Amino acid sequence: MASNELIANDSKTAFILFGKRQEDDTPIKLNIGNAEIMEQTSLKLLGLTFSNDLKWNEHTEHTLNTLNHRLYLFKHARNKLPDTIIPSVANALITSHIRYALPILVTPRLSDQDPRSSISNSLQVAQNHMTRSWIQVKKIDKVNMKSARSSLGILSVNQLAIHSIITETRKILIDNTIPWIKNILTERGTTKMNTRAATSNKIRSQPSKTEKNLKGFIHQAFKLWNALPKELRDLSQPSQAFNQKVKKWLLSSDIP
Repeated sequence: MASNELIANDSKTAFILFGKRQEDDTPIKLNIGNAEIMEQTSLKLLGLTFSNDLKWNEHTEHTLNTLNHRLYLFKHARNKLPDTIIPSVANALITSHIRYALPILVTPRLSDQDPRSSISNSLQVAQNHMTRSWIQVKKIDKVNMKSARSSLGILSVNQLAIHSIITETRKILIDNTIPWIKNILTERGTTKMNTRAATSNKIRSQPSKTEKNLKGFIHQAFKLWNALPKELRDLSQPSQAFNQKVKKWLLSSDIP
């Protein structure tokens, strides 16, 4: 930094070490200028709270606290707002907060038999509270949440994660937003044969030997993109139309 004539703002400087230490876990100190910077166990960047254990527990707790406050506001504002603007208010206050970085936090499920994470459960509970406030019922009324979401045209937390990954995958395939991932998803070797996968716009699978790889974006992109109906994998359709069709497909499907 000194060679580039840059000066760090010590009041806005922090550092974190990821992973477990073998021996001494005493916090490390760094000297920057005249300031002493202490090692942090977590830090916030672009709305995400990163912990040194590489888990999302602290971020999830912060998200749920924020959602509880917004759910309180939504519940008390519901009766005072016209029905026409309720979808926009619900999306701005709650759904947008649930959806932010969702594919990082949860592993999408294509069936009820797939394992469900505690984070996904917690966020779904928050969304259920929003849904009940929206349709003005109580938990004791035992209204079926899937039917309620369908009538309102809103996706479950799991479906929101799927929608996000699919739309991001399409951006990669069309706009080359992440070139190295596009190379992995579209590389088919030296053969010039038109396989059924290639002609149907499917992307090639990746061997995943670890659970970490199975939960990663590349494997999820392959699994979810190839699960789309063939007509939805058509890359020539406009993005807005594609997004609406994917949402409609998710709402009409058995995907939880």
